[in-house]
Order: sequence, then structure tokens, then C-alpha cells
Amino acid sequence: MGGTFPGIGQQEATLVLLEAAQTSQSHLYAYAEPGLFPRAALEAAGLRHVSAYTRMTGPLPTQLPDVPEGLSLVPLSEARSSQDRLAAQRLYSDRIGHSHVPDEAAQPDFLGSDDTLGRLAYDAFGDPAGLCRAWLEGDKLALGTPSVRPDLRGTGLRQALFLAVCQAVQGLGITQVEVDAWGDTEAERAEDARLGLIVELETPILMA
Repeated sequence: MGGTFPGIGQQEATLVLLEAAQTSQSHLYAYAEPGLFPRAALEAAGLRHVSAYTRMTGPLPTQLPDVPEGLSLVPLSEARSSQDRLAAQRLYSDRIGHSHVPDEAAQPDFLGSDDTLGRLAYDAFGDPAGLCRAWLEGDKLALGTPSVRPDLRGTGLRQALFLAVCQAVQGLGITQVEVDAWGDTEAERAEDARLGLIVELETPILMA
């Protein structure tokens, strides 16, 4: 959504930009980054905190995944169809901060990810239930927070996807993991913290 330059007048400039944007948009979302949109200025304009972008890091977990009954996990490279990859990727769509998922997300190794490491969840009927994409960066495993179908959130599937990806890199010399997330809940972050991860970066997302 752009931003304003730090310094004298930044709050006033933020208010002007937001007022202009609200003339054509019924809903606005803004990342509260000090160098772009200070949180105090956003709150002064009437925006409220609704979500956050977070980056959590820590040692690579070694626990085995506990896959909920009736669900199965397969490597993304073994997805039954490209449309299954796309449907699973779009399970993020209700999480604030996620951008629209383009049709190109159906392609293998989307955005440079490694489909042999990523995991796709299927339910008992063979429908996509979740997804976790992964990238290798030196001795680090980078991944996006797992997507999980709304009716299966809170079942343990999210953590199972995460740990399955971590298991996929065992023996490759990977020692660290980094998880980027948009819209994760406090409970989900606490779940990751119990695996040894800490919040390295957090940017609040506010909405008008």
C-alpha cells in the first residue's frame, strides 16, 4: 500500500494517504512498519490491529509428525494433480495478510520452492486439506506457515505438516528452520514456540 517518509510530518502524511485511499476502498489493510506507516499514525486514523506478519526461527525440530486420523501427507511432488496443489495453496485465502494466489501456484516448485520437501495433506475423501511449501537456503530450512482447511484447524494437522517437512530434510545438514507467517493465531505461534522457535520479527497488520 506504499508508505510515508520518516521524520517530521510523517503522521500527518499517513493520515492524508489513508483518507485518500478510503474514498475508493471500503476496507484497508496496512502493515505497521515504522519506516512506512507507524502504528500510532494508523491507530490515530482509526485502524485497528487484526493480524500480523511474523518470522519465527530456531533449531530444526526432530519430532516425528502425528498425523490426525483420516488424513494423509504426501510430498508435493506426488500431488495427484496440479489443481490439488492450487486448491491447497488457496486455503490461506481467509488469513489476513495473504495475497491472492495466482493460477501459477499450480505449477511444480512454485516460487522456487522444492516440491520434494513440501507436503500436501489429503482427507479421507481425497480432497486437499493442507499444504506446506519449503525452500533450502544453505544450512537453513525456510518455509511458509502451513495452510490448513478451516474445518481442520485445531486438529493437529498444521503441526503435522510442519514436522513432516522438517523430517524430509533430516540428514541433509540442515540445522535451522525459519517460518514466515501471515495471519497465524496466538495459539499457533505458541505451538511453534513449544517446538523451540522464537519470534525474530513481527509486523502488526491493521485494518480500517
